[in-house]
Amino acid sequence: MATKTDDGSAEASELRREIDALKGDIGRLTEAISNLLQRELDETGERVRTAAGETMDRFTATAEDLARATRDAAADAERRVRSVGSEIERSIERNPLTAVLIAGGIGLILGMMSRR
Repeated sequence: MATKTDDGSAEASELRREIDALKGDIGRLTEAISNLLQRELDETGERVRTAAGETMDRFTATAEDLARATRDAAADAERRVRSVGSEIERSIERNPLTAVLIAGGIGLILGMMSRR
């Protein structure tokens, strides 16, 4: 015959086993959650690095396009200035007297302006 003490002892022992099992389950659950959070953190970090890299690539490409457009515009402006300069030289060679009269007129006007 089992006594009341034996029944209480068996229940306490069973309760301890269940508590130990719960502790093990909680430990495994905690580890699983920790692993999941670490994976999510790693993936988020990788997405941020990828987005930053893509942004930097786009910025670099835009800067290169802007630099190329600036160089092209400067080269075009230089060609136009040279063309205008050449045209002025040809005009002076074709009409030297007109060029001298224009230069004299400009000098006269500047002289008159500087007296005032």
